[in-house]
Amino acid sequence: MDLTKNSVLPQDIKHAAKEFGAVHSCYGRIEKSLYEGDFEEAKLTAIDLLNSIRELERLHDKKVRRDRFEEVVKLMRAKGILVEMVVRNS
Repeated sequence: MDLTKNSVLPQDIKHAAKEFGAVHSCYGRIEKSLYEGDFEEAKLTAIDLLNSIRELERLHDKKVRRDRFEEVVKLMRAKGILVEMVVRNS
């Protein structure tokens, strides 16, 4: 995953970079724990890894939703619909 405007919103790049770093760190911690026979620590670190992956996925999904929203607004404006008059129903 590249941490660019194509993967997350600009305001989320720092947060995504932090989570990406955490994922990388977890790889090493899991490997070290397994090498040392500390299976409990390896499992706990795997949970941290999964949490960081989920957060990266959430940030990416947020970008995808925002892009879709902007595309809909663009299409509505092209059809002459006053977007400001449309009420969000959720």
